[in-house]
Amino acid sequence: LSLSDENWHKDAEPMLYAYIEFVQRLPASESHHHAGDGGLVRHTLDVAALALIAAAAKSWPPGAKTEDIARLSAVWRFGILVAALLHDIGKTLTGFDVALFERANEDKGTVWMADAGSMLCSGRRFYRVSFADTKAPYQAHASAAWAFFQVIVPAHVRRWMAEADPQLILTLKQYLSGNTDKNAFSEIIKQAD
Repeated sequence: LSLSDENWHKDAEPMLYAYIEFVQRLPASESHHHAGDGGLVRHTLDVAALALIAAAAKSWPPGAKTEDIARLSAVWRFGILVAALLHDIGKTLTGFDVALFERANEDKGTVWMADAGSMLCSGRRFYRVSFADTKAPYQAHASAAWAFFQVIVPAHVRRWMAEADPQLILTLKQYLSGNTDKNAFSEIIKQAD
């Protein structure tokens, strides 16, 4: 990302911690890649790293004038991190069921509704993951990611991206809403995934 240590600690690190706190130790899938304990975090960080490595070979924003590339490259690369970080977060709504419990030995829990807040916000201390017999269409999670943008990305970072280039926010919104046709982030995240 080419961020200073100060910007890393102020901007990127809180976002990564918010993501990790939100998804806890959930798997990325039931029986495919990163199916085990903490698989969603491992998969997401792998995708983010690979996307940022691939992004270094391109100019950001795509098709911009040289002076705009010099001014906007850092914020667009940060946008790639955001897109990669959130690309599978919709699985918390569509990929599995999570029951929350006050005590580890409880049999009956409450259903976690990820779009209503994190597991920690529920006040419960324990959770169990199960996979439904009827699966949601695989791409259903891709259209849900935008719902988590404000939850994971700190307000000052959202403001920085919006003020630097409103087109970046529009591109993120399109991508994280599942509208990947002709989106600047689609190919790079897809290849990293």
